Amino acid sequence: ESAPVSSETMHVMSPEVLVFSKKVWDTLQPQEQAAIRKAAKDSVAYYQKLWEAKERDARASIAKAGVKIVPAAEIDRKSFVDAEKPVWDKYMTTPEIRGVVQEIVNTR
Repeated sequence: ESAPVSSETMHVMSPEVLVFSKKVWDTLQPQEQAAIRKAAKDSVAYYQKLWEAKERDARASIAKAGVKIVPAAEIDRKSFVDAEKPVWDKYMTTPEIRGVVQEIVNTR
């Protein structure tokens, strides 16, 4: 069973954020930290391809099930942004995080 409508809200996009425990991170040697950073950056293109394929398959599957897909261009994104604002405000606690969020916002 599926919902009759699926909206392309663009709320999740590849690549997703890699999160690492600061407590563990601080125990690593600088060369280990550098290796993890490099591996994360190197994985972006690979995971974008995987994500795109998975998204294509999911879209085809729900369309086949008769679900109407509402394209992102037809969605009132402002209402989603307004609903998310309190969450953003709660977690954007450092200049670094605010900078990352601003970079994401600027990609629109």
